[in-house]
Amino acid sequence: MGGQQKGSAQRGNRSQDRTRPCQQRRPWARAPPWPSPPWPSPVGRDHRWHAAGHKHDQAHANWTDPHPIYHTRCPDRPTHHATTPSHCTSVAAANMSGPEAFNKHFSAAFGAERWTALLPALRAPTRHAALINPFCEPAVVRDGLARSSGTLTRIPWLGVTAITSSATDNAHPFPHPERDVHNLWSYYCMDLASMMAVEALGVQKDDDVLDMCAAPGGKSLNVMYRLFTPGETTTPCGSLTANEPSSDRRLRLRDVLHSHVPKSVHAQLNVTAMDGAAFARGHRRFTKVLIDAPCSSERHVLRDAAELAKWTPARAKSAAKRQEKLLWSGLSVLVPGGTLVYATCSLSEVENDGVVKKVLARIAKKRKQSKAAKRRGRDEDEDDEEEDEDDEWDDGSDWWNHVKIGVTRRQWPLGEPTKYGWLVLPDTADGWGPLYFCVLKCT
Repeated sequence: MGGQQKGSAQRGNRSQDRTRPCQQRRPWARAPPWPSPPWPSPVGRDHRWHAAGHKHDQAHANWTDPHPIYHTRCPDRPTHHATTPSHCTSVAAANMSGPEAFNKHFSAAFGAERWTALLPALRAPTRHAALINPFCEPAVVRDGLARSSGTLTRIPWLGVTAITSSATDNAHPFPHPERDVHNLWSYYCMDLASMMAVEALGVQKDDDVLDMCAAPGGKSLNVMYRLFTPGETTTPCGSLTANEPSSDRRLRLRDVLHSHVPKSVHAQLNVTAMDGAAFARGHRRFTKVLIDAPCSSERHVLRDAAELAKWTPARAKSAAKRQEKLLWSGLSVLVPGGTLVYATCSLSEVENDGVVKKVLARIAKKRKQSKAAKRRGRDEDEDDEEEDEDDEWDDGSDWWNHVKIGVTRRQWPLGEPTKYGWLVLPDTADGWGPLYFCVLKCT
């Protein structure tokens, strides 16, 4: 009887033991005190990552890992590894920063041989071409060009008058422009690659054009010179909406435009201050849209030691998220038959072809969801949250269901093709660039 009571008590203790946490019943099952990994915890705790040999915080503040390489953990392999797994290495590489990380990243992207030639070309002074103002007195223009250095050449394949100089060693071969009797500047200096992006837009006299990220104003001037001709006797029928959300940059944009075009065409010029992504919410539509999107701008980073020291690969990924919204917004206000040019001065494929690819994929996904909803016999607005989880910035319209968006291509005298667009890099384009642009047609 006593034995039975003893056995029953042991079974009762074991039953109670099962309700206790695993770590209390089996001390050896407690989590080992090595540093937590950089990926998120399934329960959302805030882990911190510590380098090899550093003291761990919180509960293990006094513990130092003597052999950190053997204590590397991966999210899909809870066992110890004698070497660091490749996908853990990529996480660490993504967190690298500074000049060394910059060079390693783009050397891998372009190849070591190409990067060796491209890097000094990016560090060289930016070349400028002179965009001639057709509204300025011709004598004032000729006087300025006569004082320029090097041999001057007009670019024959542009729809505007652009002059380049053979003095490639001089960052400013053209003297400061002069004003004529109407207080208009004679020319505007800018990168020839930037003019190519506007040329790709194919602006016609009757186009309503949106320059979504217009400051400082060089591309908007390119558009204006195509829309309006000096001495026109008929009322201009085209228009330009030059948008810039930054107040300081917008002031400069307005000054550039008003100091290069006469008051007679100011009625067809509208300077706005909208967030580019907000154009998708019921704004007017345009036949041509230009998006020179804010980007990571690596050429400027190379010239700023403080910015270069802070550079990480995450810089491009962060910019790409914003660029996707801008491109989606631009496509949403494009009329059937219209053209959109998406451009950046970034070297990163993530910000260039990567953005175009993601937006085109999102359009395809939305169409697929719409067809599936119709087959199920319910309204598209009743789609579940899982289907729209990546569209937190979507305006809710279905413009993508009524048009087709496709990439159009052509050969250019400068640069090289990419999967979706065109890339001008200074090592192979005689110092012009960098500039990426992609032409999208709405039908």
